[in-house]
Amino acid sequence: MKIKLKDMKKEVMTMANAWAKMLGREVATRLAWSNVKLRTKLQKEERVEFSYQKKDGSIRQAVGTLVQGIIPEVEGKRIPSQSVQTYWDLEANAWRCFSKLNLIS
Repeated sequence: MKIKLKDMKKEVMTMANAWAKMLGREVATRLAWSNVKLRTKLQKEERVEFSYQKKDGSIRQAVGTLVQGIIPEVEGKRIPSQSVQTYWDLEANAWRCFSKLNLIS
């Protein structure tokens, strides 16, 4: 799946605008770019290491992917969320998600 730079920029600006009041324009834009780059990397690579802050405040070092063929088929209809990043956890062999605002690296 090829993602166009124009589409990436649009997605980044949409996220950044939503977070700008809370985080400030510069921080929101940087965080939005990080999230879009992570999702793109998850879709292309079989093993991606990243970290995020969990709801309880602890830091989670995750290893995941979104590459078709590695992840199992999803049953039923899934409604994607704009504020949450879902990924297949390679260590636990289970679906996981985190708030896009909590992405660290």
